[in-house]
Amino acid sequence: MKRLQVKVCPHDANGFMPPCQFDNPVTAGSLLISPGDGGCEDFSCRYVSDSQTNGWTFALSGLSYALNAKPGLTTVFFTSGTRWNNIAEYPPSTGLEGVSSATYSDAGLTPAGVEIHDSAGWTGVHTPGQTGLHPLETHEPCELLISWALAGQNFVGPVPVIAGPGFTMRTNNPFPNNSGSIAFEDATATVPGYQFASMRWRYPNAWEERIAAFKMGSCPQ
Repeated sequence: MKRLQVKVCPHDANGFMPPCQFDNPVTAGSLLISPGDGGCEDFSCRYVSDSQTNGWTFALSGLSYALNAKPGLTTVFFTSGTRWNNIAEYPPSTGLEGVSSATYSDAGLTPAGVEIHDSAGWTGVHTPGQTGLHPLETHEPCELLISWALAGQNFVGPVPVIAGPGFTMRTNNPFPNNSGSIAFEDATATVPGYQFASMRWRYPNAWEERIAAFKMGSCPQ
């Protein structure tokens, strides 16, 4: 799926989001998305708006989107308290197909100080009792898949974040002092079916990963 533009939105020293403007004018009718962490468990920071008065819809914590965007230079506004979001523009979509989300906390260290979990594995593959990212079912050809993850420190260290199979990494937005990062990837689900997302990085000490699918109406010509 051809992306039109992706913007790594700057954040302040505390990770909060000031207004963020697309680098190029938005194309009429396009799909706008804002994937990120959100940063509030009570969803109080879920509201997104923009300078073109597009109608944004809240999908789940960390994801809002707008269909049939108005053309022109567009600045996206976040509710006070929102953390770690990016913005992206894609070709027109007929609507959101669905979302899936998973969170994972490291079980800690062995008595010898060794990480319990495999630091070279893909997300979604855990020890027994841990919860992985559930598959997302699509029903139309060539749906847009997006996935974004919140990870702990060393996300941008010697071993950078790597996109999951079939995905392309679009952003890796580090937090202050390399204390973590938001990464964003996308892919096209060529045929309907169950879709998975994953990412890989150096340490699995903390992460939240989410996947969403958008119906695009048809396959690109």
